[in-house]
Amino acid sequence: RSSADHENITANATSSSNQTKSIGADQKNITKNTTSYVGLKTKSTSADDENITTNATSSSNPTKSIGAGQKNTTKNANLARNSTKKSTSCCYHSKVNLTQKFTRKFFDDTRKNDVAHAGIWNGKEYDEWKNVVYPAIMNYSNYCEREWRKFILGGASGMYIRTELNTYTKHSVSRRYGFVPDQADMPRVLILGDSISGGTWEVFSKLFSNSSIANFHGPPDNCGGFSRYSAFLTSWLGECPWDVIQFNVGMHFHLKPNESMDSSYREGLAMVVEQLRRHSPAASLVFAFTTPSPFDSNDTTPDEATCVNYHHFHKKGFVSKLNDIARDFVSSMNITINDRYQAILPFIGQQQRPCDIHFNEAGYKLIAKQDISVISKLLSK
Repeated sequence: RSSADHENITANATSSSNQTKSIGADQKNITKNTTSYVGLKTKSTSADDENITTNATSSSNPTKSIGAGQKNTTKNANLARNSTKKSTSCCYHSKVNLTQKFTRKFFDDTRKNDVAHAGIWNGKEYDEWKNVVYPAIMNYSNYCEREWRKFILGGASGMYIRTELNTYTKHSVSRRYGFVPDQADMPRVLILGDSISGGTWEVFSKLFSNSSIANFHGPPDNCGGFSRYSAFLTSWLGECPWDVIQFNVGMHFHLKPNESMDSSYREGLAMVVEQLRRHSPAASLVFAFTTPSPFDSNDTTPDEATCVNYHHFHKKGFVSKLNDIARDFVSSMNITINDRYQAILPFIGQQQRPCDIHFNEAGYKLIAKQDISVISKLLSK
């Protein structure tokens, strides 16, 4: 593996003539109907040549790094289930040259364009990036963790960039989207979803960080709705095959005028499943039911006079209809159901935040235990 010690940013942006090559990443973007299998592609340039010191020099003899998914167990890329246990390479590499992306002009333009969140920007973003964030990223001693952090930032946009800057400037490290170091000879599990899945995974990772069951990887982004899955799913899946992939779309599903809920939701689910199976054909898939809207319980129904998000929540019964459509769809697709909805509903009055779709720590803990109960059964088969 190549070290990131040779990465520099100089006035002329000069890089070593012997830059490291990383094998394994697929640079093709996902489209709505077509994708390439990304787990076993080769020859993608890593972002290892990036640096932000003025005087640092790069190594004259960088080594070659072997990327994830290099070995194919069969000619047609049908992975054996145990193949994930044998690979200990990094699952994520940054494909973005961060020092080229994060210029002063980039931050100025992003701040001007983010009118909806104008209050979160302070005009010091470039200086924070240059003097705090990038040095902090390069300070990670674990190569895969460094690549993970670069990957997260490389995919960030809008207000999420400001959020990343905040966590680095306050804590000197990022506390978002935790890095998972793979333990050898253990299967890999990927949990994809929106901010509720992200909050669940944060608690999940605390409860099961030393698990002997599997390497549990959380979402590298807020996966949002189907449009984001269509645009970014290839990137989120990384360069490793997975044994189990859990996903959810629901809170970010909104109907357009005259749009059919049934056909639109089914089409979106079919698109996601197709891409997941192209990437990791041997993986067991899990669909996590969407958790209740505040309108789904009398204990959490918001007051229109005091709840600023009152009109943003799904109305009573909408989530249940989505889950019913999903149940019917996945039943014919050999996909396991994780019923988060019924798991949290009896306790929602105490565990869902007021005027919010999100949960307190007790709520996330309950959902995390529901997740592990479903996933562990699949892994024990």
